[in-house]
This record gives sequence, C-alpha cells and structure tokens, in this order.
Amino acid sequence: MKINKNLVISIGIGLLGTFITVPRLYKMFQIKGVISGATVTAKSITKKWVSDSHLRYETHYNISWAEDTVNIKENQVDNIDKETWKYMNVGDTINVVSFRSDKKAYTNNSLYVANGNFILDFVLLAGQLFVFIFCIRKFLLTSK
Repeated sequence: MKINKNLVISIGIGLLGTFITVPRLYKMFQIKGVISGATVTAKSITKKWVSDSHLRYETHYNISWAEDTVNIKENQVDNIDKETWKYMNVGDTINVVSFRSDKKAYTNNSLYVANGNFILDFVLLAGQLFVFIFCIRKFLLTSK
C-alpha cells in the first residue's frame, strides 16, 4: 500500500493545530478572562525589576507577588510589557491567574497574552487549517 504524502502532511498539520495551537489559544482566553476555568487570585505586587536576557539580548520587565522577595519561585513572577510595567507600583493589586496543569502563574497583563501573541497564534491556526484543508482536498482529488 502506497502512503499518500498529502494525507500524512494534513494529518501532521491537523495534529499540530489540535494539540498545540488550539490549547494555547484556549489558555490565553482563560488568562484574559474571556473563558472561565482558571483560578484567579488577587495579589499585591511585592517587587518589580528589569532584567536582561543574555540569550536573545532582550530586556524583561518583571513583577512579583512573592512574600519572600529574595527567593522568588517560577509561579510568583511574570513578564509584563514595558508600557504597563512603568505604571505598576509595589503595593498595587493584580489578578494572578493559575491552572492546575501548569506550574507557572500569569497576570492579565502578561507578555504571554500580549496582542502580538494572539495575532501570531491566530495566524498559525489559520495557516494550519488552510494547509490541512488543502492537503485533504488534494488527497481526495488524487485518490479518485
């Protein structure tokens, strides 16, 4: 039996969209509060700082709500865009969003849910759907 490459490509693209892009968008909508399901807790900012990434030469604008500001854990810090970070102060109340299946915690202003990331994921999903449908159509036309 000959394996049709269009069918294999379409299945791969379909799985990619199903198991990576769609769950990521679903999580992003939960963080933004559009879809329920995440745990939201009000916390106070206890520390804010700027750090440089040596890998990509980027500047990160961080906030934390940890009580112990020396030993901050991964689920007690988030990266914020520069403009929002400027107007946040120690003592301000923020909503911290967490999930049972994820160690990391997020805020509504997190870079994870920045508009650019939403656009990128929607473009990826649209591309995945286009390639999936194109390959399935091509497979159906060539299999006749």
